[in-house]
Amino acid sequence: MISAAGVDEVLAEAVRLIAQLTGAAGALVYLLDEDGERLTVRAGVEGYEDAIGRFSLEVGAGLTGWTALNRAPAFVRDNPREDPRYLYVPELNDERFQSALTYPLIAPSDRLVGVVTLHTVAPREFTEDDLTLVAPIASLVAAAVETAQLHEERRRQLDAVRALAKAVGDPASPAGRRRALHGLAGAARSLLGADAVLVATRDERGRYGLGAVAGEWKRAERVTDAALLEPLAARTRTLRRARHAEILGGVAGATTGVAIPLAAGGEALGLLLAAGRQSPSPATLDVLQALAATAAQVLLNARLIDQAAGRNAERDVLDALAAGDEPESVLAARARRVGVDLEHAHVALAIAADESGRDPETTLVRLREELLGAFPGSACAVRGLQATALLRARDADGLTDRLARAADGQAAIGVGRPRVGALSQADGFAESAQALQMGRAVHGPAAVTRFEDLGVQRYLWALAQEPARDVWQERLERLRAHDGEHGSQLFETVERYLECAGNRKDAAAALYVHRNTLRQRFDRIRRVAQIDLDDPSVLFDLQVALRIVRYRQAAAG
Repeated sequence: MISAAGVDEVLAEAVRLIAQLTGAAGALVYLLDEDGERLTVRAGVEGYEDAIGRFSLEVGAGLTGWTALNRAPAFVRDNPREDPRYLYVPELNDERFQSALTYPLIAPSDRLVGVVTLHTVAPREFTEDDLTLVAPIASLVAAAVETAQLHEERRRQLDAVRALAKAVGDPASPAGRRRALHGLAGAARSLLGADAVLVATRDERGRYGLGAVAGEWKRAERVTDAALLEPLAARTRTLRRARHAEILGGVAGATTGVAIPLAAGGEALGLLLAAGRQSPSPATLDVLQALAATAAQVLLNARLIDQAAGRNAERDVLDALAAGDEPESVLAARARRVGVDLEHAHVALAIAADESGRDPETTLVRLREELLGAFPGSACAVRGLQATALLRARDADGLTDRLARAADGQAAIGVGRPRVGALSQADGFAESAQALQMGRAVHGPAAVTRFEDLGVQRYLWALAQEPARDVWQERLERLRAHDGEHGSQLFETVERYLECAGNRKDAAAALYVHRNTLRQRFDRIRRVAQIDLDDPSVLFDLQVALRIVRYRQAAAG
């Protein structure tokens, strides 16, 4: 999930990219407020820092407000102040602009979240082609904003639910969980004036159990039959004696009831069942659903605590195997206790989630479950945005493709060589860690890299660990420092040019710039770092030096 702070970073990067692609001298991103009445500046290019968070417009005011009102892009090719839709804003220094373009930010849910506003100075004028350039970036920005807003809303709801769960019990111990569920059952019975309330719990395999009962509910265990409860698990339902006699029959005199699913974190965790003689009012049902949400959170917390205990055991075993400083018999026995038999071949993995992905934490949790399901007899431990794993696999043939499909472009994985025995696994973990670092440096944040495929790159990696630098490394690092100080892209320009084998046309396309812009960057690279990209005799030395610089950067990270 993207946080509110993360959205500001996305907006700032997006507005810079849009300005660069379109040649805009002025670029702002407005976001719509919760009431849908005003647009406030949330990001802008250099020179608009004072407007961020301070300047706002009513929907319908100016070309920006017109775009928000009509949910349609607009551009004025020349003299925007003559357009009746345009609003002159002195504090934004509007008088200098030759052309104006606005584009709506419409989220995947079809909800308007804001507007991008762009201006140029003479002689640059916007055209229809600029609308085409802005459209895909606007869609991505709108999706990111909506995701962050939904995440913030869910976070506030979850905080409230956690406060309720804390008030009714501590799920850290079995006794605390039982007290919590019995307290909730009693509260629900009191709220409804019901004859009896039953809380049924559901495990990860879909089996139901009796969590708590308030009131007289005969043969309560029979009610926990999955065949009875699973059809009720999707949504809140009213129970009628004629149709649900097997459930209500255990409560004397009950003619009606209600079943509310207990769900949290996207998991079905059980049901809250109430039986009595009258149906709850809508307001009462709302409160009851809040109680059900509390029960679900208690159950989810309990499940997570139990899972964490198992994961901690896996983590300790994997750490011990990676260290390799205990006797082999001890390591093998510890591994067997978590279901790993090291008499069979295992492959060590080092995993890192792509921090710029949709939801890196959830990605690793999902990936762990997929790996353990696909490779029985394996272990995997998650630590923040990284994980280690030991997969039971006879060989690595086809393993790379399977791991790439499981990672789904959201995580990088380093793969060691298959090994048998406890003490040999330390080398496997060292191999996987090196493969992960080098794979991310060479292929990006979602690469799957086998140690045995690294080849000669390993020697360049070793050179990157040495403090000595040759002249080409020094010049490249001078470019990186210049980029950091001035927000330029000279280092990336060298990198893309080398990747394109010295082809200017391909390099300009890879950088999304005009060839004239590329030529100007070559001149700046020559001035800043004394690197002449037009000299073919230096390209090989540059390629080697650039790879070493990237490796050194990855190792430091």
